[in-house]
Amino acid sequence: RRSINDLIMQQRSIAGYRSDLGPTNGITRYRVSASYQAEMHITPVAPWCLSPTLIRLRAEIASPITVAIASNYDPRTCAFRAIHAHEMQHVQITRQTMQRVAHILRENLANHLENRFYSVPAPETAQRSFSADMQQFISWAVAFAEQELRQANSVIDTPEPYRQLHSQCQDWS
Repeated sequence: RRSINDLIMQQRSIAGYRSDLGPTNGITRYRVSASYQAEMHITPVAPWCLSPTLIRLRAEIASPITVAIASNYDPRTCAFRAIHAHEMQHVQITRQTMQRVAHILRENLANHLENRFYSVPAPETAQRSFSADMQQFISWAVAFAEQELRQANSVIDTPEPYRQLHSQCQDWS
């Protein structure tokens, strides 16, 4: 269990976090990852030509989604239950958004690699070129997923949903 101040400091450490809504009572955390497996066709004559024939992209929430609620809320209170329900909305939004984002990323990867060939003097160079290209794509994919997740979750982190949340209970401490 964490205090409100601990949660505020934890939330401020999240890249891109900004809030004009005042102190937080709960936080939902997760980490996004993306990885790939590839099968290649290599022409065995110089100049070597490498072309990807099958790519499997995995984009997912890499760690358990965790919810933390400020320690000054007793779990038996209406306020605790209201905060928990709000954070569970974030969990649901995160899961649904990540499914949508993973589909978008797979389509982008297919377009990115369509008719892509790596022609180089040696097969090792082709593999390095392909790996560098894929690492650049993976970095973009993770940043895109994080941006989409922040945007989707921000919908319920506005003054109106917070007003509704606070109107549900009388035992806010």
